[in-house]
Amino acid sequence: MQRIPISYILVEDSELSKRATIFHLLNEADVPLLRCFMTLLLLPADTGDLTAQQAPFVAATARVRRLPAFRKAQSRKEPPTAMWKDMVTSRLLMLMLADTIPIWLDKLALERDIGVLSSSGRVVESLRTKPHVHIGLLKGFDDLREAYRVIREMLATVAADGRFEPEVVSASASLALTDLFVNRPRLDFIPPVPLPQPGEGRPAAYLINRLSNNVDEPSLAGKASENSLSVLPQMLNWIKHACIALAVLEVGEELPKQVLVEKSALEASHSILTRPGEDSRTRLDTLLELGRQLANEGWPKRPFFAIPVPRLDLVRGKVPGTLIPDTDHVKNARAGLRAVTDFLEGKERTVFGTKKDKQAYSNARLTLDTEQRLIACEAAWLAGLCGAVPVQLHPLPGQLYNVLRDLNSAFESNSRKIPQMFRGVELALATLLPAGLLEYLARGDSPVIFFSDLPFEWTLVENWPVCLTRRVSRIPIGLSHWDVLSAALEYPAEIDVSKPEKVLVIDLIEAHDVIRSYSTAFFAASEANAQRYTYCSPKNAAEFREVLSHAMPDIVVLDSHGNYDQRSDELSIRLGDVWVALDDLLAWSRVPPVWVLSACHTSVTGAIQGSFVRQLLARGAVCVIATLNRVDAFTASMFLGRLLTDIYNPVVRGSYETLGDAFFVTQYITALIYDPLLPLFRQAEANAELREPLAAVLSEFFSWYHGRNLDVRKHRDEIAWFVGESLARHGLTPLYVGALQAGRVTPETLLFTAFGAPGHVTLKG
Repeated sequence: MQRIPISYILVEDSELSKRATIFHLLNEADVPLLRCFMTLLLLPADTGDLTAQQAPFVAATARVRRLPAFRKAQSRKEPPTAMWKDMVTSRLLMLMLADTIPIWLDKLALERDIGVLSSSGRVVESLRTKPHVHIGLLKGFDDLREAYRVIREMLATVAADGRFEPEVVSASASLALTDLFVNRPRLDFIPPVPLPQPGEGRPAAYLINRLSNNVDEPSLAGKASENSLSVLPQMLNWIKHACIALAVLEVGEELPKQVLVEKSALEASHSILTRPGEDSRTRLDTLLELGRQLANEGWPKRPFFAIPVPRLDLVRGKVPGTLIPDTDHVKNARAGLRAVTDFLEGKERTVFGTKKDKQAYSNARLTLDTEQRLIACEAAWLAGLCGAVPVQLHPLPGQLYNVLRDLNSAFESNSRKIPQMFRGVELALATLLPAGLLEYLARGDSPVIFFSDLPFEWTLVENWPVCLTRRVSRIPIGLSHWDVLSAALEYPAEIDVSKPEKVLVIDLIEAHDVIRSYSTAFFAASEANAQRYTYCSPKNAAEFREVLSHAMPDIVVLDSHGNYDQRSDELSIRLGDVWVALDDLLAWSRVPPVWVLSACHTSVTGAIQGSFVRQLLARGAVCVIATLNRVDAFTASMFLGRLLTDIYNPVVRGSYETLGDAFFVTQYITALIYDPLLPLFRQAEANAELREPLAAVLSEFFSWYHGRNLDVRKHRDEIAWFVGESLARHGLTPLYVGALQAGRVTPETLLFTAFGAPGHVTLKG
């Protein structure tokens, strides 16, 4: 079967591209494109999705695993050279417009035929008679019919174009003769799911509808039941499990050993589901029951939790210089705060003092509603590419930002209240999450992705932060450039564990620096383990950019000092004897896929443009491991050294399949060993008598831990017990208890977070 990719280009309004919505800091240029995003979630990724003659469950599984590849272009700026070349040479090119026609469209139409879909009647009328432009209107109930009609017209142009390969021409000609919309492959016994409100399962509804391919006319759902948060995600989870197992059966492969259903039972279900004339209700019940047996749990095994929290500081007018606020945002702050309060309580105000108050309130409500719908599209898209099931929560109160700001200040002043305040943050995060979600997090050990600007990886679950219980990563919502991340996720990133030389260490710690000894110790330990990384020390911003433009590493490690200015929202990196702004270090070109930032403040909670993580994800990074505040140099060195050793020189070869696996083990071992002992290490630097007993504690622990196959949930208690016993044996308990009571035992390692999709980075070799 010839699969011809369909290239989708979404054209955003250049005037809005540098602006952000006020509550969740979404790209304001995405707002007019919302209908395009919603439609795209149901469109084919390639012509393979148009071919009915294929195994039904193989096709369904492929649709939900392979979403359409799309890129963004500016309306008032010509696309980059590489993108322009791809647009000219793509076999099937579809532009998706809001209400702005790009200035380069006429030039492109001189080169080739173009499919155009727009939600604006004015745009459609303007382009209807333009040569080589095949136009469709996204409006009312005809979005999909229009889109499929335009795709069919484009296939006819490919069939008549002598530039393309004979097999491409033949496949296009065959498809152009059929009614693609009517004859598209679908699981017709799965009824179309009307779209509920975003916090009631909308992202999961998008993916169910994509999998079934059975939506002719999109529709909206009415008021949902109280337990609606988990209903559609659970349904998607069951359907995905069933379809994947049936697809394996269809291609004749062996079922994985962990599948709890006999092959004969699968065959019986497949017979019922594909039998001509079988009742749709019977088939749906059969599929769901099969999925329930395979999933074997209530919540999805691989969840993607979208947790939006409105930024109230921005509503009040505390806008950093990197953002362009609305001209009247200060005047409308009161209406905005009221709108957020009512939105969180599920009510809407109807009585106002003046027409201006009413208008300001209505505008704020509309912004909040639109933001939730955009987040639902983003969550569905990113979760689909990560092989996860999206669950979008209702927005949570913005007071969380105040609690985290106070914790940030405590870290800056090295306050003794840090442990107590950190515990308060853990409790606050847990208190705001639904009880059902906390119960799920308390069970199992499957990976979790949080789509949020707040560190929900610290959520307290059964007296432990969730990141010490299971593999956790986080993707920022605000100004996250999710389209770039989705493009990076289209193909898995890989780390070759047999080639440590493909680790590029950018060493910016000067010889006279007080923490230079830790960088030197890291180098020596790596060399002793035959982990010979590649080192460089650029002297200025130009050299830094030059290194990145020519290097092709698997991992980039940045060893430096970082400083975040909250008022200006700017991050600077120490390079030589000067501080260099982040914008001067990174060119707008694709960066290596994996970064480890051993530098302070690289992703402070609340940072917007001044976040190293956001800037790297916006340039194509798949995973960035970074710190949320200032970290101790010793802990950072231990953490980084252990992480790279777990990747390139693990105790047992093949211990980890993904970067997410290695990061998880590194974090909880470092958190449970080095964080409690850090105050004693500091004392040992001045007191030589402490060095030998401390070394003995570490030696005993690693001898005990080596090769042990401990249950993940018991690790924490068993490790804590062993370390406590070892401290007592070597007479260190009084010192440790004193450090604990003085507030010097702080959660240093938990300040490291894996951003992006570490589970998408496989370890090979």
